Amino acid sequence: MSSPPYTLWASANDWKPGFVMLASNVSAIPTAPPRSEVIISADGLWGVHEWTVYPQFHHPEFPYLAWIPLHSSNTTFPSHIITRSIDKSMWQAHPNKSNIHSVCWDVLDELMVKWKSTKAALEDPFSTISSDLSSVRCPRQVYNRAFEALSRLENSEGFEAWRNFVEVFRNLQRSLLELHAFLDWWEDNRAGNKFRSPICAPTRGSIFEDVWLYANYARQSVGALLLIHRSIFSLNPTKEVALSPRKLCKTQPMSLHAPIHALHLWYYPPLVHDVVTELETAARGYAERLDTFNPMMGSKRKMEKSKNKVNDEALHMAKKAKTDLASEPNNQELRCLTDAGATPYWFPKIQEVWKHAIGHVSHLSLASRESSRRFVLPPIHLFWGGEPPNQHVYYHHYLLLFNEIKNRPERDLPALTTHEWRSILGNSYWKKQWPKHDGNSSSTFDPNIFWKYGGSLLFGNERSADVAMGRYNPTSRLSCHCDVQLATADETNIRQVVLYYLNSFHVYEEIREMECLQFPTTFEKRWRSLGLEVKHIVEMWDPSGGIVNTNFFCDMEVWTLWVRAVRTIEIGNLSRLDFQKFTIRLLTFFIHSFVTHLGYYPSALLHPPTLAAHSCIHHLKKFGYGLYTLPISVEY
Repeated sequence: MSSPPYTLWASANDWKPGFVMLASNVSAIPTAPPRSEVIISADGLWGVHEWTVYPQFHHPEFPYLAWIPLHSSNTTFPSHIITRSIDKSMWQAHPNKSNIHSVCWDVLDELMVKWKSTKAALEDPFSTISSDLSSVRCPRQVYNRAFEALSRLENSEGFEAWRNFVEVFRNLQRSLLELHAFLDWWEDNRAGNKFRSPICAPTRGSIFEDVWLYANYARQSVGALLLIHRSIFSLNPTKEVALSPRKLCKTQPMSLHAPIHALHLWYYPPLVHDVVTELETAARGYAERLDTFNPMMGSKRKMEKSKNKVNDEALHMAKKAKTDLASEPNNQELRCLTDAGATPYWFPKIQEVWKHAIGHVSHLSLASRESSRRFVLPPIHLFWGGEPPNQHVYYHHYLLLFNEIKNRPERDLPALTTHEWRSILGNSYWKKQWPKHDGNSSSTFDPNIFWKYGGSLLFGNERSADVAMGRYNPTSRLSCHCDVQLATADETNIRQVVLYYLNSFHVYEEIREMECLQFPTTFEKRWRSLGLEVKHIVEMWDPSGGIVNTNFFCDMEVWTLWVRAVRTIEIGNLSRLDFQKFTIRLLTFFIHSFVTHLGYYPSALLHPPTLAAHSCIHHLKKFGYGLYTLPISVEY
């Protein structure tokens, strides 16, 4: 059997006894990494385990990782910012804070130029790859991480420790390297069989165990290594080399102490079962890591302070509502505000600009209502503050009937009271739907199929009859297509993402209600053109990149969408200060309109949650992984 093309080969017993490794487009074949715990070296790389330097086993969903560029040994030209070694000339003393350092302006300028050019180049592949190459996963998660690391470097607070600076800088470099590789892979694959230059920059490459895949990558001028049994091919002895020691990265550890985390967990090497096959995937956030977050004292205090601040703000609002309720004892909306209680610590944070605006609106301005408010979707305050077993049932029912609940407005089903929603989210309503025996004793209620006998309150009469007859299954799967499990309802990250999107759905329906009130005769026509823009304004991430928008307060592009939904105003020429005043006044007007005309506070603008959607533990994705990622459940 003729062998595929190769320029080097070596005996690979330390990789796998009885195997050899063939290679193309590389200068050496590395030894296998030691099966030991990964350490952070003094240069911020992970020593002999650094996955951006040494080739890793190929994963078909991430083909572009073979294109990761390597640091050039040519000293004639200046090193590139994404492969440059990190030294203390890259940071400077903070001008206003003692013992604090920040990144040098010239280095930050280089990074910003690289980021902006990368972001612009990614627009085309990110928008088309999902349909063209469905098996390939876009590096949107690494895009988010690059943005987060760059934001930390740009942050005026700076760094107390050199180690933290190095780890943030290195992770930004890793992210940019992966995005650079993705773009190179994209261009090479779009070129097809067209001419490629034989002179290529060195790449990290990938290790294959499939001959055809190896040969295909070798033809594309990227590093390719084939691990195969010695008996398969007759190899040229003049091309045999010894395995090369892993000396491309420093091996002196940055610290000998147990890992204490001052940054997000993903900044640090993951603990995995097998560093040879799992390290790269876990480090990039696509596989489970066995270690847990171990925050240093300062970080822990910051998190506790943030948690206490959320609770203090909620208690302040409730106290203010109680004070106002004393003078307006019959106001049902004030009573709801006082009964809801403080939000849990994991509840999505409210945007700062919303807090500024709502402070200008008085509870006493709430218009009185003749009857209790009705909701087309479950009131969000029902999902906290109750007994833990009941809350567990609420979340489980909501996830299991996600499509039926979310789509009620489109089916023009009547809005329900808080009491009715509480009974639907719990078991009490469903128990009443089950048949009775002898006119008094109920048949055994099964909470796993609580919906079995229908319920017109939620489904409507016709669909309820279909459910009861077994002609229609109302249950939904998770967004990852896995079944809803009882344990899913207990995960705080899942609860957080559930409430974030439920809040967004409420925003959409509230604006629709206000439109109908303002334009009763032309509402239907207006809403057909306005509805899509309203969906966009409830999404708080960058619409062109799928990332968390940390600068929402001053983002004119996002606010322009809000303005279009209210009035035609030119805001592009406002100064930064005037623009901030404008956003607060606009939101104050927005909130005040609901308070005075509809008699309730509109749903708040929230910061995005941790996760992108409600998924099972095996398919969790961080928020911002996909463009306009929505938790769309799947019917059976």
